[in-house]
Amino acid sequence: RTSMRDRTSKELAGYGQELTKQQAHVEKLIANGVDIHDVNKQKEVLGETEIMIPDCKKRLHAAYHDL
Repeated sequence: RTSMRDRTSKELAGYGQELTKQQAHVEKLIANGVDIHDVNKQKEVLGETEIMIPDCKKRLHAAYHDL
């Protein structure tokens, strides 16, 4: 159970870092005037990352309660 908690905690941290990088990437694309389709695709990737964070938090919370 502890390993599950540790793994989920690392996963959550990774998604947080990825979210920050992806947000900066999207802003850079917009600032550089990149094609809107490319920007939209990157926003889609950003959205997928945002979806994963609450799921990780829920699993981490459950892992702590299982200890």
